[in-house]
Amino acid sequence: GDHLDLHSFPTRRSSDLVAAAVRDALMELSAPFDGKPEVLLNSPMRLRGIDWGNDHLALANEWRWSDRQIAFVAFDPSTPGGKGTALFEGSSQDRYHSPGRPVLQMNAQGKPALQLTGDGKGIYFFSLGATPEGDLPFVGVMPAGGGTEQIPWRSAKQQYEEPISLLANEKILVGRESPSESRNYFVARLAQSGSQEAMRQVTTFPSPYAGIGLPTKQLLKYQRAD
Repeated sequence: GDHLDLHSFPTRRSSDLVAAAVRDALMELSAPFDGKPEVLLNSPMRLRGIDWGNDHLALANEWRWSDRQIAFVAFDPSTPGGKGTALFEGSSQDRYHSPGRPVLQMNAQGKPALQLTGDGKGIYFFSLGATPEGDLPFVGVMPAGGGTEQIPWRSAKQQYEEPISLLANEKILVGRESPSESRNYFVARLAQSGSQEAMRQVTTFPSPYAGIGLPTKQLLKYQRAD
């Protein structure tokens, strides 16, 4: 597993205005590299990057400049043909509906690889979790075969909590802070039935502002003379 970053590949944004069924294609040429390349994935948008999961699962990050559309498309790199399954399609400017970014961790070969659920059917995502009430970061699981993203963990509203890393046994490392509490780290379990267990604190860093009366935010309303 590895990550293929296509940001540096030259693109012409003006070409986005021209209709095309296939704008970018991911191709494979097997050793000894004297045959004909095979198409692994065709994209109507620009291929921005590829994250690899295993022999039968990879995730393409696609984008289109003209209308700011993005997509995550899963495909089987062992089966040429150019077809994939769209897991998410939406606007890059719509933070309220963003699924986040796929979680990558180093595999046995020292390469970043997609983190999958135990049955290999779901891809973990970390998201900032933008809402009208503020950011509520969450851990998402995107079904590799398509379907609705599941959210087994989300930040509480009283503090700012963000997922840092996936741990063994369906647990995650979480950073927590609030206007009155300095950041510390906790271990949380991913919920299976919608209810979250209490988190276990693993650090006790003292606040660097202990004993100092910090300013607080307050909304003032008043009637103007005019």
